[in-house]
Amino acid sequence: MQNLLYALAGTAALALALPQAAEAEIILELEERDGDEIYPVQMLIASGKLAALDEEGDVEMIFDRATATIYTLDHDARSFTRLNRENISELVGQVDSAMAEMRRQLEALPPEQREMAERMMGGMMGNAGAATERPARSMRPTGTRGEAAGIRCDWHDVFVGDEQVGTACVAAPDAVPGGEELIAMMTAMSEIYDELLDRIADSVPMAMPANPIMPMTEAGGLPIRSTEMTEDDTEMQITLLAVREEAVDPSLFEIPAGYREASFDD
Repeated sequence: MQNLLYALAGTAALALALPQAAEAEIILELEERDGDEIYPVQMLIASGKLAALDEEGDVEMIFDRATATIYTLDHDARSFTRLNRENISELVGQVDSAMAEMRRQLEALPPEQREMAERMMGGMMGNAGAATERPARSMRPTGTRGEAAGIRCDWHDVFVGDEQVGTACVAAPDAVPGGEELIAMMTAMSEIYDELLDRIADSVPMAMPANPIMPMTEAGGLPIRSTEMTEDDTEMQITLLAVREEAVDPSLFEIPAGYREASFDD
């Protein structure tokens, strides 16, 4: 899940750097570097919806601002999942059930094995409900400047708590007009993830990741380049390469015909 959050945060944050009107159909060309791998990514914005396309040109994610719903597509399984405030309880219920099953399995182990398993999991099984506060993200200016897609920006160090986890080059608001609709999208997505992570933290007493879709205005502008360390200690870089206004196929913002809705534990 965390890699998905990073991807959404980086690519959607870059989508804010648009010199066009909010109602225009926009195509953003991005480059994602994950360690030694390089992936082209496209973001499409039209009529209050955002679609993220992978390097094969397949839609991976759709966000519908009107319903505040995030859809994630699995083309191999011809299925999709949806995440919004209405079904967060369903996901949290599945986490609760999984935790209960783990506790039952632990209780069936001999004492020495149970103690070893609990120690390996940091004692979390014996502290259900003791939620751990999530660390806050912050951005601190470095005093250096950069550029992406012809837009000047100021570099910031990104911290989670007291630990630096990445960097972001932030463009001034007057350099990126037309981002109001996308700021509203990011705010809605961030609120969904905040509620999800807070609810899961009540069930799983361990440190939840900081929400990477933090308010984009915290640094006084909009990130158009970013770096972030992933869970496997490789550096993910996302850079805005180009923005163009062009007609977008409206079907790219819809769930394909014949796709079934999958549950989160499929």
